[in-house]
Amino acid sequence: MKLLLVDNGSRLLEELEESLQEHEVSKVAFQELTNAAGFDAVILSGGSSLSVMKHEDEYKQELSLIRRSLVPMFGICLGFELISYAFGEKLSWLEAKRTGVMRVKKLLNDPIFKGVRNLDGFEAHRWGVKNVSKLIPLGVSKDGIEMVRHPERLIYGVQFHPEMWGDRISGYKVLNNFLDIVKKNG
Repeated sequence: MKLLLVDNGSRLLEELEESLQEHEVSKVAFQELTNAAGFDAVILSGGSSLSVMKHEDEYKQELSLIRRSLVPMFGICLGFELISYAFGEKLSWLEAKRTGVMRVKKLLNDPIFKGVRNLDGFEAHRWGVKNVSKLIPLGVSKDGIEMVRHPERLIYGVQFHPEMWGDRISGYKVLNNFLDIVKKNG
C-alpha cells in the first residue's frame, strides 16, 4: 500500500517508520503538506514541539486535509488531537504529562479491535479529550477518550503510540488492523 506519513515532529518517527516498513511510505513534514492524492492512506504522527491549541495557523494545511480529504486516515497522539480538533471536539490540558503504558477500555465492537483482547497503549502526551460529540468514542482510559472513529469516513485516531513496543503492546495490532481495513475497502 502507498502511505503518506505526515511528520508532526514525533520523537518516535523512526519506530513508526519501522512499523510501516512493509508498505511504500512517503514522508512529508506537516509544514510542507499539500494533499494526499494518489495515496491509499494517511498516517498522522505524534509530535511534541507544537500543541494544536494556539498553533492552528501552523497546522492549517493538515487540519484542512483532515476535514476535506476522502483518503483514509489514522492519527497518533498529536494526530489524534488534530483529528479531534478538526471535527470540533474540545482538547483539555492534563495536569501532568502522561508517559508509560496505560490500559484502554474498549467501548464498542469495531473492526479496529480484531484479535485484540486487552488493549494497552504507550502514552506520551500533555493534552487529552474528555468527551466527544461528533466523533465516535472507541476506547477510554482514566484520562479520557483514547480512540475515536469518524461516523462516516474511514478516519481513526488513537491518543497512544501504537508504534512503541509492537511485540508486547496491542497498539501495534490496532495500527495493522487499520491498514487491513483500508485494504478491504480499497
